[in-house]
Amino acid sequence: MSAVIDLPRIRRALSELDRIAAEHPEICQGLGQWDEKAVAGIVTGKTGSERQADYRRKLAAQGVKREVFFATPEAQTALAELRALHPDKTRDNILCDALLMMLSAALPPAPQAPATNTSGPDALPLFEPDSTSSLPVESAADPHAALMLEIDRRVNAGEKW
Repeated sequence: MSAVIDLPRIRRALSELDRIAAEHPEICQGLGQWDEKAVAGIVTGKTGSERQADYRRKLAAQGVKREVFFATPEAQTALAELRALHPDKTRDNILCDALLMMLSAALPPAPQAPATNTSGPDALPLFEPDSTSSLPVESAADPHAALMLEIDRRVNAGEKW
């Protein structure tokens, strides 16, 4: 059984090749005679390994380094739960965020400079409202980490307060 030939599709492809040949005559041989290697490059683009190598070079230029680790069953379960909570993030983004959050929870808070009042005393309110009081804290052991997770969840969900 022979395959069906889609003549309109072939005609569109040929007209597209003619347009490319008119715009880029340097990739044609002679008067519109195409080089098979050039046609293969136009039709298929890069191979998967070439695209992967380009992506890895781009990440390396950004300073991103590949790390490999072994996850315990508990860590695998936690990662699966985090991926379900954040479907828009990659596994790499989730792990990077978790490492940075764990480090920020372990470090003592940086000393803050005292606020300076640059305007008149009557222009400023006496107290700032606490915008985090409505957020639930799930862990009594580390309320700061639970609060940060809840804020991250709400920001990723697009909530504003």
